[in-house]
Amino acid sequence: MKTGKLFIISLFLFGRLAAQCPGASGDQTSYGTNDTWIGYVYDNDDFTNYMGFINEGAPGLMNFDQHFGDVDEMTYPTSNCSIRTNSFSIRYKLRKNFPDDTYAFTISGDDGYRLSLDGGTTWIIGDWGGHGYTSRSVSVHLNGPVNMVIEYFDQGGGQRITFQACGGITDETVYGTNNIWRGYVYDNPDFTAWKGIVFEGSAANPFFDQNFGGDDVTYNTSNCSIETQSFSIRYRLRKTFPLLTNITFLVSGDDGYRFSLDGGANWVINNWGDHVYMTGSYSTALNAGTYDMVVEYYDNGAANRVSFDMNSIILPVQLLQFNGRLQNEQTQLNWTTPLSSNTDHFVVDRSNDGRQFFSIGEVKAAAGITNANGIRFSFTDASTLTGTQYYRLRLIDKNGTTTYSETITIKNNTTGQARIYPTVIQPNTSLWLQTGKQLENVTITVTDIMGRAVMQQHASVLPGNQTTSYSLPNMVKGTYVVKVKDAMGVQLTQKIIVP
Repeated sequence: MKTGKLFIISLFLFGRLAAQCPGASGDQTSYGTNDTWIGYVYDNDDFTNYMGFINEGAPGLMNFDQHFGDVDEMTYPTSNCSIRTNSFSIRYKLRKNFPDDTYAFTISGDDGYRLSLDGGTTWIIGDWGGHGYTSRSVSVHLNGPVNMVIEYFDQGGGQRITFQACGGITDETVYGTNNIWRGYVYDNPDFTAWKGIVFEGSAANPFFDQNFGGDDVTYNTSNCSIETQSFSIRYRLRKTFPLLTNITFLVSGDDGYRFSLDGGANWVINNWGDHVYMTGSYSTALNAGTYDMVVEYYDNGAANRVSFDMNSIILPVQLLQFNGRLQNEQTQLNWTTPLSSNTDHFVVDRSNDGRQFFSIGEVKAAAGITNANGIRFSFTDASTLTGTQYYRLRLIDKNGTTTYSETITIKNNTTGQARIYPTVIQPNTSLWLQTGKQLENVTITVTDIMGRAVMQQHASVLPGNQTTSYSLPNMVKGTYVVKVKDAMGVQLTQKIIVP
């Protein structure tokens, strides 16, 4: 019996000795510098049995994300001896001189982790226990040299440790100028955990269309990156408008978005909820002055995209009024010019997104009806589509000069016209076309954002109240445009998204 006990004890001692790493380099006390951590590695979860060191971070970037091979148990090398990633611990050290500012630190890990800014005397972040991958954050004011320590252990299962520092928390109330938005980015959907600043728009135009690079990818800001699964952004722009201007604002998003002209006190466009990419608009006669414009956006998983545009056009002096209304599932447009108008003819343009317009007809100036108040004109759009449509006039003078009217919107909530669905195309998903009335000599075309056709189908007749499916080819991620055209003209132009 004693012999058996001695044999077991001998095996245990031999196993412990075999796991040692004689002469392992690294004094276990020195701090890394120049944003490069020294991580002292131990072959168990209580910081004993030292095996060697590793480095994380790089000059100019002290953030790191270490998965240890993404396998629950594997051999992981150090400067000297390797460990098995089923039970180990690491003490990371970095000495860094911080300029006077406020900083946000986030530590994440599976299993336990903690962060100290005084060499390990106290811990300002800690989740010290066996658990899945979790995150903890803290904001602190720093000024001068700091002895940073991260301690981490793993007790089996998944293993990962992440450190992220966002330096220099800024004033989140500052507005962009010169048509360039300042976007304040947050690492969750409720505008907390600020990560940094991004910029949208250009000096020529405040328009932007941002898809963040994909559904679940890393998106960089001025300070820290985020993962595009769950986040929010508050865009700010201070803009001065000239004299009284007729203007339409358009904001689109997947998921929630809203738009304000008074710094966020009131939202003139508000579609605040989880949904696929859709567009909201607001038209107004905007008085001259300076406006604090705010676009707020959040994503709550899956596809992500936010867009802003506006059409600001002063009503030409040759046009006294321009309006429209639905009548018998057709759009009736009416406008009036002065008696002394020099216009030769009018071109009627239509759009389903307020940005890209197509000509749908022409009216000669001689066709107007004269009365005491001016010359009245009308135009009927017989192919009115379901949803919101945008109309404008091109006024062509006798000398060839072209001016544009304001843009007006007509909402058609009836289902008597063509529509397509879905607008978000998943793998092996067909595109469905629903016709509310009979269409003849129909062409269905799908183009990418460069205007290149990726699919085109023809049909001599599509009966009314019919739904037809079309198989789509394999398409890369991005935005595409579906156009349905028949003998009467373009019946539908609709964007679809391949996430």
